[in-house]
Amino acid sequence: VLVSLGYYTIKVKGVHMPRADADILISNHRGLIDALVFIRGLDVVPVFVSGPTLLDIPLVSTIALSIDVFIIDPSSKTHVIDRLQHTLQHTDRQIVLFPEIGGATHGSHIRVFAAGSFRVSTKMQPCALAYQHVGDVNPSWSSDMDLADLVLLLIALSLREINHASIEFRRSILRQPGESIPSLAQNYREDISR
Repeated sequence: VLVSLGYYTIKVKGVHMPRADADILISNHRGLIDALVFIRGLDVVPVFVSGPTLLDIPLVSTIALSIDVFIIDPSSKTHVIDRLQHTLQHTDRQIVLFPEIGGATHGSHIRVFAAGSFRVSTKMQPCALAYQHVGDVNPSWSSDMDLADLVLLLIALSLREINHASIEFRRSILRQPGESIPSLAQNYREDISR
């Protein structure tokens, strides 16, 4: 799918920490192809977490189900944290969380991070997804766009000879004694924004 959209290579920066050191990867969320970029950049399929609206998007839902996306009910936050911790105990795969409140961003702005994402584990690594060089098509697709917008985006991406994507694995940010979870979430957001 990535090659057909012009993403022949994924530039990987920094050091990807192994599962023993980081069982959660925290990333900004741009939309449509983020999970595929992670799979290509990591050379493994981690556990991705998404809300139920993902299942309403044709083609994207098929891909999501084929890679075993963990669908959560955001109305039951405590239950979600327990289920994710249970998943970590029963898999050797890392979990990728896109904690931006409101879902994927259409552009480069990073939304506020949901603090609950930072209650799942203490072993986390920030990751920054970036797309676009001058002239590239913006691959962002958010849930407020309709199916026609998705089709137009896929056509625009596939017409470009080469598109660019990168993942930067950042240094882990440790929670300081007395630091609140919302403050930790903000520190991750700021680090990824840089």
